[in-house]
Amino acid sequence: MKSLNSIADYYSSLTQREKIFVGVGVATLIAIALIYAISSVQEVFRKTHSEIERLTKNYATVQILADRYARLEAKLRNLEKEFRRKGRSGGVRSYLEKALRTVAGLSPGEYSIKPGAIRNLGKNYKQAPFTIRFNSTSLKKVVAFLKDIVQSDSSLLITKLDITKGRRSERLTIIVDVTSVTNAR
Repeated sequence: MKSLNSIADYYSSLTQREKIFVGVGVATLIAIALIYAISSVQEVFRKTHSEIERLTKNYATVQILADRYARLEAKLRNLEKEFRRKGRSGGVRSYLEKALRTVAGLSPGEYSIKPGAIRNLGKNYKQAPFTIRFNSTSLKKVVAFLKDIVQSDSSLLITKLDITKGRRSERLTIIVDVTSVTNAR
């Protein structure tokens, strides 16, 4: 309190011109302090706004990825459920040979089935490819054979199909790549 009184006494002892000069100086100092404080606050707001925009973009990206993950997870569950439902007890090769004889109407020796290299498909599954070659004159039997593969109770996928018609005959040469998906355990 004493220092305030001494400042007030000193100020009252000043001339009018000195009082104006001191007043302008104090006002200038207060203005500079306010400008500095306001610019600091504005900088904080700008940085906060930039961070909010960045986090909003990240949130949108995460939301898109989470939705995609949920869809893929549901699709995987459906595929695994379908795979368990369609599990085979017998061998794939014997199934294919039986389908070629009964559905396509071929005799042994009129077709060939060549197994490919077995590959891992993720942690839980493996895929075993087969290449089937045969000739036929009946497109209906070929279609029935392909339909039998797709609709079978086994986990078979047709990965490649090549049908070539002979130039001078009705004979069709069929090459089918079929992949069997089985449990790796």
